Amino acid sequence: MEPKSPEELVSQQHGRATTFDELWQRAQQEIKSQEYALARATLMDILDICQDLPREKRAEVLALGGKIGYWLGDYKGAKDDCNAALQLNPRADDAHITLGKIATNEYFFSKAQGHFATVQKPNSECELALCRLHIRLRNPSKARQHLSSAAGNISASHPEFKLYAAYLNLLEGNTAAAQQALSTSKEISKNPEAAITLAELMVTAGQYSAAQSLLNQLQTIIPANDQIYGLLAQCAFAQGEFQSAEQYAKRALIHNPMNLFAITVQMKAKTRQGEYDDAEELGLRILQLAPEYPLAHANLGDVYFAQGKFDEARSEYKVTQQHTGADTKGSKLRRARMAYMLGNYDEARSGLEQLLNTSDLIYDDAIADLHLIYSMLGLDEERQKLQAKMETRRAYSHRIGTILAQVTNTKA
Repeated sequence: MEPKSPEELVSQQHGRATTFDELWQRAQQEIKSQEYALARATLMDILDICQDLPREKRAEVLALGGKIGYWLGDYKGAKDDCNAALQLNPRADDAHITLGKIATNEYFFSKAQGHFATVQKPNSECELALCRLHIRLRNPSKARQHLSSAAGNISASHPEFKLYAAYLNLLEGNTAAAQQALSTSKEISKNPEAAITLAELMVTAGQYSAAQSLLNQLQTIIPANDQIYGLLAQCAFAQGEFQSAEQYAKRALIHNPMNLFAITVQMKAKTRQGEYDDAEELGLRILQLAPEYPLAHANLGDVYFAQGKFDEARSEYKVTQQHTGADTKGSKLRRARMAYMLGNYDEARSGLEQLLNTSDLIYDDAIADLHLIYSMLGLDEERQKLQAKMETRRAYSHRIGTILAQVTNTKA
């Protein structure tokens, strides 16, 4: 027997349900039960059955269908639904918010901000979406402004508010505060969008097992959502499982060719394995696809830095510095590298030591950079202590493995 489509299942379940209220309540219950494909089909059934709905109500139904399509990872269908909603009601704020979120995921930040700008304020969902956009741009100050605006309409104890506050704390180096957000996982597990953001926070915090567990749960609910596989790729990469990382990245790109997170994981894996030509090609491809994404320049700069191409690295880092906040960990690493490339070794050493001492996250690049500086400054005792830490990362970083191999050869 052929499996039934969501539409056929909905027709069976509806039976004699033919009124808007009956079908709308059913859709809401399906959303609550995380039966998103069924809920979306129910909403489309409303449009077929209830032909006499006012334009504004039809727009509301379409906008909710677009939002669910976004959760499911069907960006094209979600865009179609939201644009249809806006044709019926140009002030359909929910449609603009969903289109803005999709544009953020596709790294079209100006387009996303255009959608968010049309939303009538105050609107906490829009403010949180703008907070997330600026987190992706690594601009904590602007992200906090939007988080504060959201606080005017939701409590600071609201799970999503706590989630974004924790993400900002993490980016700024306050890992202890960020860890507290992990306790919100049960509270937001019913919201797929927030759950994905929580998984992203876990990955950034180095909580890979927790992230993988949450992502595997989401995979059973929204299996076509590309963000899940991009994050699983990052988990695998961070743990040195480069083959798995590549497989997950490819799966993400099947669902969304614009998942630059997945392409970035591919690029970083190539860099870690010393495949610099391939890494550079991927980095340039990301810049072509998303010229508005400042971290793309930083990531390409990392490829150049690992090869000792300092002029090229400085050029890319400068672009990123012009468009991102100065207090993130990535910014601090890049400042130390800029100092190193200019010959200011003591300044670079101080910046890297501070970065590593104030974070309980693993920074392979920072560790390798600091080892290089210790060697140049003749700080043998500090260098030997650092090598013990580097041994635990030998299998995960091509650069660290190369440094340790050189140390062994020198001793021989």
